[in-house]
Amino acid sequence: MTAGLPPTLARSPAPKQIDYAVLRAEVSIRWILDRIHFTPFSVNGDQWRGPCPLPDHGRHSDREQTFSVNVRRDVYQCFRCKSAGNQINLWAALMHLRYQDAARDLYACFHGIPVTPKIRNPKARPSRTTPPATPRT
Repeated sequence: MTAGLPPTLARSPAPKQIDYAVLRAEVSIRWILDRIHFTPFSVNGDQWRGPCPLPDHGRHSDREQTFSVNVRRDVYQCFRCKSAGNQINLWAALMHLRYQDAARDLYACFHGIPVTPKIRNPKARPSRTTPPATPRT
């Protein structure tokens, strides 16, 4: 059972309205980085640096330390692709979700609630071609 939540909420699906401040207080950016197996190249106190794990943000060299994370403040920034934000922004970028959908998905994932993924990737849209014509005999 999840600590701090009433038993009915701990077993229920992710609520439609998420309190973003509460979610950011519950989920640390370090928890997200552990889930995606991010390995920083350098750790200097609360500041982690390593390769950018974000997809579709340009091709970064795996040897460059362009991705910076402050684990105390729960913020990140990539100096190459200019992506920055908090835990929900990072989850949205990693999962190709809108901010609101990412908040619900992150809440459900953190609390162990199974969810059906809603991937919003504009590059994955089906093409609008007509189906092939049936061959005439």
